[in-house]
Amino acid sequence: MNNILLDNGFKSSRGKRRDSLDFNRRRKKFDFRKWQRIGIFSLEVLAVILLAYFIVRSLGIKSQNFGESMEDTLGSGDYVLVDRLIYKIKSPKINDIIMFRPKDSSSPHSIKRVVGVPGDHILIKDGILYVNNKAKEEETSVEHIENAGLAEHEIVLKDDEYFVLGDNRNNSEDSRYDFIGNVKKKDIIGKVWFDISAGHFGLL
Repeated sequence: MNNILLDNGFKSSRGKRRDSLDFNRRRKKFDFRKWQRIGIFSLEVLAVILLAYFIVRSLGIKSQNFGESMEDTLGSGDYVLVDRLIYKIKSPKINDIIMFRPKDSSSPHSIKRVVGVPGDHILIKDGILYVNNKAKEEETSVEHIENAGLAEHEIVLKDDEYFVLGDNRNNSEDSRYDFIGNVKKKDIIGKVWFDISAGHFGLL
């Protein structure tokens, strides 16, 4: 009679409990170290994703050059990458190509080359650009300047001002004109550092 089951699902008092109701089984312990490793790995993945996003948003903003003012360095319609982070760390320097917001223009942005930085004396005389009384050593081949504009008379740049010109000097709206003028640092969007267009692909 030892093997006769009772109605409550157990064997007789002399028998053993059914396996399906073995309350003596050991519960699985919570593996804290395993979940700790998973948590750390997840945080590392998230950090990499955020870093990549930050780099792309800072260094890889894509924009377009309008007009012929930067030929032959940039063509009209060329797509470029703009570094928006660098000028939060340091200031623009001579020969940098920058993107900035014109103070009085229908265009949302303009791309030009920095030829004068704060404290510099700028003068255009006889078609030649002078910076601090010396003819500027040009980064690219440029024409003699036909219109000196505001720089016909010496300009002294203030602490937050930059003088910019297009590389295509005789077909460029730049700091020589009052509606552009000296560019304030707060209006500089970033440094144009890479041309991603097929015709001019490469570093600038």
